[in-house]
Amino acid sequence: MPRKMTSAEGQRMAEARWERKRSTESESESEARRRLTSAKADKAEIDARARRGELVERAKAEHAIFEFARRMRDVWVAWPARIAAPLGARLGADPHAVEAALAAEVRRHLEEIARDPLPNLGRPEAG
Repeated sequence: MPRKMTSAEGQRMAEARWERKRSTESESESEARRRLTSAKADKAEIDARARRGELVERAKAEHAIFEFARRMRDVWVAWPARIAAPLGARLGADPHAVEAALAAEVRRHLEEIARDPLPNLGRPEAG
């Protein structure tokens, strides 16, 4: 009649089986487990930074920048009409001529600014 195994023997046998399985685990499984752990840590860090207000959604940031730039453009486009009369009076010049000259310079300057590309803002380079 076969002898019954003790619980301690069963425990040692299970541990040995587990060790053999771990030692034969392929490198790709180990690497996948490491990447998963790293990704979970990254996600936790991102979530914590978002809760602290250190991160914002890219679309919201881009929209805010666009709206700010549009307001700045509108203010500059309106500036010559607002300043031309007092400036013309101070210089003794025709306010319409002053406005036209200022408007042309503002337009030239805005076009120059528009040619200067925005920074990458973390977007991967194309190519």
